[in-house]
Amino acid sequence: MKSTSLSKNIMRRVYYAYAIALALHPTSLRVMVLSVGLGFIAQLVHIAVIYKVLLETKLGDIVPFTVSLVTHADWPTLIVTFVVMMTLLSFKIPVYKRPHRVARA
Repeated sequence: MKSTSLSKNIMRRVYYAYAIALALHPTSLRVMVLSVGLGFIAQLVHIAVIYKVLLETKLGDIVPFTVSLVTHADWPTLIVTFVVMMTLLSFKIPVYKRPHRVARA
């Protein structure tokens, strides 16, 4: 076997290993679940109509409107919405911490 073909085979394996590691990274998996969940929500719910009705709702009636959306939704929509919300909450968002000040003597 020539060294160039051996090198190509080795690099191909390295690229495959990198692609698998990248695909199985927790953030990649979360993004995939989020994408599939949002796709299902788009199929189950007509979001443009909900958005239009939400804009026509008075500010004080937004909470009752949201509650009525949830209570009148079917089970697949609720399950997919729950999965999307839990996926969004599972992302680790860095929180800014103020540097600690040392007291001057």
